[in-house]
Amino acid sequence: MGLSKFKLKDFKGALEPLTKAIDVGNADAQVYAARGNCLFEQKTFDKALPDFAKAIEKGDKSGETYYKSGWAKFNLKEYSAALPDLDKAIANDILEANAFDMRGFCKLEAKRYEEAQQDFTSALEKDNKLAIAYFHRGDAYFLQKKTDAAQADYTQAITLGLKDAVLFNNRGKTFYEQQKYAEAIKDYTSAIAINAQYVKAFYNRGDAQMKLNQFDDAAKDFRMVEKLAEKPDIEIQKALADAYYQAKNYVAAQDYLDKLVAAGIKDKTTLFRRGRTHMEQGLFKEAIADFDEAKKAGENTVELFTEKAKAYLELEDTKAAIMDLGSAINIDPKNVNLYFNRALIKEEIEDYEGAVLDYNKVVQLNPNDDVAYYNRANCKSNMEDVGAGISDLDEAIRIKPKEAGYYKQRGNFYYQMEEKTKACNDWRKAVELGDAKARFSLDNYCK
Repeated sequence: MGLSKFKLKDFKGALEPLTKAIDVGNADAQVYAARGNCLFEQKTFDKALPDFAKAIEKGDKSGETYYKSGWAKFNLKEYSAALPDLDKAIANDILEANAFDMRGFCKLEAKRYEEAQQDFTSALEKDNKLAIAYFHRGDAYFLQKKTDAAQADYTQAITLGLKDAVLFNNRGKTFYEQQKYAEAIKDYTSAIAINAQYVKAFYNRGDAQMKLNQFDDAAKDFRMVEKLAEKPDIEIQKALADAYYQAKNYVAAQDYLDKLVAAGIKDKTTLFRRGRTHMEQGLFKEAIADFDEAKKAGENTVELFTEKAKAYLELEDTKAAIMDLGSAINIDPKNVNLYFNRALIKEEIEDYEGAVLDYNKVVQLNPNDDVAYYNRANCKSNMEDVGAGISDLDEAIRIKPKEAGYYKQRGNFYYQMEEKTKACNDWRKAVELGDAKARFSLDNYCK
């Protein structure tokens, strides 16, 4: 009776009499295979497997039984166990597209990518509308770094109507590899629309948004990853720290940088960035401490020393600031801005001789820096070398002939040297160019 009902596809009704036959010991391979199929049809794959195994043990070597056994194992994600059964099924003339697709997937899981690709192709030769086979072959191509082929297969699967979050996520990854970040974001968004709990899609979308400098949006996605993950790992904290830092949300960035440091992540980038977040919040001593730790961790850049110099200036420690700018200059001796900034500090603390030496370097590296000539002129004047100051102002005016302040200052210098006519001419020119303050000198000393 059980076999009759089974042949009529009354799988539920066949189950009881088939079980009775087995319980009384009156069962051959056919009965076990039949009950296995009934259980399979009811999707109780774990219960079906022992019956398929018993049927095979009792002599059932049919392709169909191996096929169903492999299929049950496949559905239970026992891919390594499913593979030999599917091999035997196909060898025994089970040539359905689904059989090749499943075997290909098992090979994919075993990292036998080229063999997997061949099976998916065989599946599609049997059924060129089998969307899942395009999806799986796309994975095989992608894992072999055949990005264009993978993308074409993913697209075909989608065109055939397969709506799977992983499918959209994986196609998004092909766009990402092609640096088509906007298209990647669209696919990751489609994946999230299908599965709002899809952690990988949120992370991948955030990563693509970082590439497009969409830092605020990236931070939102990384925050969602942190929320959805049962136990957020260090990588997501790094991603959040990076996103907030790039978005210039320094308070939030510092929170995650603190977490990284507390977790033992004390690399040069983490420490330097935390120093920068301290700088932005006016915590200059804390910034310097982090910059020092970053240096110990291997950070040895112009940016490190210039940021540290800025922190010392905020603390009014000009000596330390000058030393750090010196360290920056040692790294990049042709960086004109470093010499200029150091000269400004020296000028401010009335180290005019030291300032002149730095301004010398500035004009050597950039002969058309009119401000450097102007500043050097003032330093020389303060060193009582007014004539040399005039020469520098000549250069500043040559470079920028319509800068009123240069004429006014040269007029002042000429007046100090008792060259009144030249002084008055320069003050007059300064007034013509819009310097109202030069009018006072012109009116009082040029009558």
